[in-house]
Amino acid sequence: TTPKVTVIDKNTTNPTIPDSTNGGGKKIVAADGTTTSTTTAKIGDTVPFQFKFNATNFVTANGVTKQIKSYTITDTPTALTINQDSVVVKVGTEILIKDQDYTVSFDNTGKMTVVLTWIKADKSTIYNSPIEVNVTYSAVVTKDAKEGEATNTATLGYNSFDPTDPTDPNHPDNPNPTPTDPTPVNPKDPDDNSTTVTTHRFTLKKTNEANDTLTGAEFKLYDASTGGTEIKVVKDTDGTYRVAEANEEGVVIEAGQVVIKGLKGTTTYYLEETKAPDGYNILTERQAIEVTSDNTAEANVVNKKGGLLPSTGSIGTTMFYLSGAVMLIGAFIFMVSKRRMKNL
Repeated sequence: TTPKVTVIDKNTTNPTIPDSTNGGGKKIVAADGTTTSTTTAKIGDTVPFQFKFNATNFVTANGVTKQIKSYTITDTPTALTINQDSVVVKVGTEILIKDQDYTVSFDNTGKMTVVLTWIKADKSTIYNSPIEVNVTYSAVVTKDAKEGEATNTATLGYNSFDPTDPTDPNHPDNPNPTPTDPTPVNPKDPDDNSTTVTTHRFTLKKTNEANDTLTGAEFKLYDASTGGTEIKVVKDTDGTYRVAEANEEGVVIEAGQVVIKGLKGTTTYYLEETKAPDGYNILTERQAIEVTSDNTAEANVVNKKGGLLPSTGSIGTTMFYLSGAVMLIGAFIFMVSKRRMKNL
């Protein structure tokens, strides 16, 4: 006889999410490759993420060993938009092929679901066990993060079946399968798989030398003291502006006293005055402002009374200086000529 036998490794470990300090679970990936649960960014920035776990082929619970059919990873973002084409799934050293080895879907709220196929058509397992799985992707910080933060939380679950029981609802041979919801790997610690991206703000105050608030000034915001890239903003409410998203047209910042939201913390930005209040000199250099994590940073920009400086493209007080110089030179020439005429 040739009996049909299924061999199950009774000593296999269950799937786990490894120590978060070593990059396990949901993490933000820094530029140097290290991982963290919290970072800061401005609206429009792209933030890289990863979700890492240890997969097994079988799971044992209550004395029953079942074979894992698939793994499901979900990511629920808030004030973030996941780049749908950025998803990469790696099992061990192998990069998987989308729609062949795994599927990715998004609902109308932006929630992402990744499902990894874990058995072949003949119900044999595909990968060695245990093995590390790493899902990487990126997301853009949206305008909804203007009040301080963007978050996302990931979950890991699996579907399993009893390979000795073809009536199991998840068994591939069941003629009327009724798949159950994925069993969560770490149901007690869902917060361990959450990340936070913070945004920050500063106050811009336009004053004169007596510290009186002035109106009528206009500014643009840059990421460098000269040249650089303009950080476009849009008006949020009266007295507040926020960083613009990629599809939004920027506006000038009108001050007074206003708040600019949605910026990266612990970062220096530069304000360029493009219009001064009537009767005051315009600034000819950008003013630096470091955005702090406690949101207390204040740029107090002072204008002095006078006409427009030449750097603005207006002759301003220069005309008066030139006229005076011409008159002095004319008077000097007249005096010298008169003395020469007396000596003749």
